Amino acid sequence: MYHLLGPDGREYGPASAEQVRAWAAENRVHAQTPTRAVGQSDWRPLGSFSEVWMLSPPQFPRALPPGAVASHIAPAILVTLCCCQPFGIIAIVFGAQVSGRLSAGDLPGAQSASRTALMWCWLGVGFGLLSCLAGSGLALLSSAAHH
Repeated sequence: MYHLLGPDGREYGPASAEQVRAWAAENRVHAQTPTRAVGQSDWRPLGSFSEVWMLSPPQFPRALPPGAVASHIAPAILVTLCCCQPFGIIAIVFGAQVSGRLSAGDLPGAQSASRTALMWCWLGVGFGLLSCLAGSGLALLSSAAHH
């Protein structure tokens, strides 16, 4: 019997090995899902429980599918090149964390990194537009002062 920690942070179980395999077939759990056996206190990846893993390994996806959570790397690079370099770099850093967290089975962490990358992209666009408007305004004032 096993307890599993869902991506929503809730604990599920106790569940039998058969139930866990059924959840794996439905892609509700994977090899990195935090799991603990009944009577144990430490959480380990589900794939480390050989008594479950060895019975039906093909049913366990190793990690979430690529692209399950957007990394926002392309917009972050555009923000870096065209709008606001510091904000774009921060967006790239958070966007780069998405795939690593997905590979580790950390869906909430990947979603958080994705949201943070997108936030910094929008902040960069906004700051870049504000800077352009301020620069244009100052140029007009300077031009008007010389005439």
